[in-house]
Amino acid sequence: MKNLLLAPTLLILISGGVLAEKKPSHSDTAPTPSADAARNTSLLKVNVTMQPWNQRIPWQKISPSSRRGLGVLLEGNHILVTAQMVADATYIELEKADSGHRLPAKVKAVDYDANLALLEPAQAVDGFFSGLKPMAVETNAHIGDSLQAWQLDRAGEL
Repeated sequence: MKNLLLAPTLLILISGGVLAEKKPSHSDTAPTPSADAARNTSLLKVNVTMQPWNQRIPWQKISPSSRRGLGVLLEGNHILVTAQMVADATYIELEKADSGHRLPAKVKAVDYDANLALLEPAQAVDGFFSGLKPMAVETNAHIGDSLQAWQLDRAGEL
């Protein structure tokens, strides 16, 4: 039963663009992020133009549309997002929350069963990721550990 609850919880955290940082389980209060933390966060806005196939007429596509979400910067300039975010994508763009600078991206790997995808820049980075702190995947998390969740609002504030 715990496994059934764990998978949807992880998907909700990642699909909401939440950044989780492991904290000791004895800590009950989480510090409020500072302005410096907001500027140095590893969260990026992800803008996707998508065009799915028409289910009734499978040789045609539906009109293009767009979706916006959040991704987490990992080591090596890779960005972790949900697979649903990049499904049927025709163009993917990364956007810095604080400055609005944009960079085209492409899918490096996708796992629809786990609902995870890994993006990478589609062109030269030219300092796009400077000032951002890449996150590491926590492999030692256990049930009962406390987590701190961060998310960007519409204005890009942490």
